[in-house]
Amino acid sequence: MTDSASTHICPFCIGHCDGLVVDATGRISTDCRSAETTLVNIESSNRTRIGDRHSDEIPWESIRSRLETQEAVPPIVEFGSVSIQQAKLVCDWLEQGKLRVALAEDDSIVALGRTIARDGGCLVTLADAARFSDQMVFIGDVASASGVKRQLRVDDDQSIELDTISADQLSRWHAALATGEFGSDGETLRQTLTSSYVTWVVLPGAFPVGDETVASELLVGLCERLQRVTDDDSRLRRSVLLYFDDHTTLRTVYRWRSNQSLPVARGPGLVRVGCFHPPRDRVLLQIGGVDPGEDLAECFIPARMLGLETAGTVIRGDGSVTLPLSAVRASPHPDAFDALAKLLVR
Repeated sequence: MTDSASTHICPFCIGHCDGLVVDATGRISTDCRSAETTLVNIESSNRTRIGDRHSDEIPWESIRSRLETQEAVPPIVEFGSVSIQQAKLVCDWLEQGKLRVALAEDDSIVALGRTIARDGGCLVTLADAARFSDQMVFIGDVASASGVKRQLRVDDDQSIELDTISADQLSRWHAALATGEFGSDGETLRQTLTSSYVTWVVLPGAFPVGDETVASELLVGLCERLQRVTDDDSRLRRSVLLYFDDHTTLRTVYRWRSNQSLPVARGPGLVRVGCFHPPRDRVLLQIGGVDPGEDLAECFIPARMLGLETAGTVIRGDGSVTLPLSAVRASPHPDAFDALAKLLVR
């Protein structure tokens, strides 16, 4: 990096590493393949789209008319990651009954969060995992959260990556701890028994579809069982969990203000705000982020996005620190939350 370049917190993944580089000409670059792909996709999402027709102008009245024909009152709005200031706006609108909140959530992360909230679990922050761990097991889509691995500064010989882990496999591991017979798929578990501090990093897609609840309970239980004195009785073994909730900022701000958990609406959303990654459900309108195409959004409006054209502060997904996201470039597009207020929240 040259003296005239500056580094910024990346808004594109749950790790929020400082891998976004802006040079003297304003060009944005990154050595993260996932972030680079997202940047390219955002650059191509710079025009308004109504159905399959593109325009350089935003037909506000036409889009508002489409939204008003929907029967859901108040409407369901799906949010991606938001800043503390944006979260305050969402909380205001919720309290005023102007919308209901849906979240772009991963089922594995949701299940793990619920298990820990109900049963407890030994959690670790990203900083402590990077400092103390001598073994890390990554479960899920590592490519989508490359900023996490970057900040953990883990060596290849200290890292194990699993695309997914099923309830059946976790059950076999529990049995192996009791019998000492690890079997053909027990090598990962055997390696963790040789470490003094193992961190299980749970990422999106960690558990198979339909297995999320049972698998999360078994994984939390496994960590507890591994948190025992080692075989030679000379030292303790630490076995901890690290996971990231992309909606920590919004949940935390709502809890600050109401002393209650954020109410999350179920069912099809009407509007989606600020989605960088491929969504699962179709909406009538998406504001900002990457245009997912007509199959997933009937209409799309380009907008200034947090961490690119709008500055703000977020709480990282492990809940341990606040991080400043910068406005690293100018944009002719409206702010995503201003557009939402203009179209829907009146």
